[in-house]
Amino acid sequence: MAEIEYLGPPNQAQLEVWADEIATQKGIPTHIFKGYIDHESSWNIHARNPNSSATGLIQFLNKDAQSLGMKIGHGPDDD
Repeated sequence: MAEIEYLGPPNQAQLEVWADEIATQKGIPTHIFKGYIDHESSWNIHARNPNSSATGLIQFLNKDAQSLGMKIGHGPDDD
C-alpha cells in the first residue's frame, strides 16, 4: 500500500471546491449550500456546538448524520 503524505487541513478555497462538487451531486444550488456552511461553521472544519453534538462544516447532529449513513468526520473525503 502506498504511503499517503499528510499535507495539513484543507484551506477555504479547497473546501469551496468540495462544497461545489457535493452541492452539484446532490442537486442543491451551490450558493445555498455554501451559504449554509458559512452560517453554520464559518468554514471551520473543527467547529463544534458547545450545547449539542453538532460538529463540522455543516453542523449535523451525530444522530442525524448517522441516520443518513454519514460518518462523523472533518474532511472532504468523509461522507
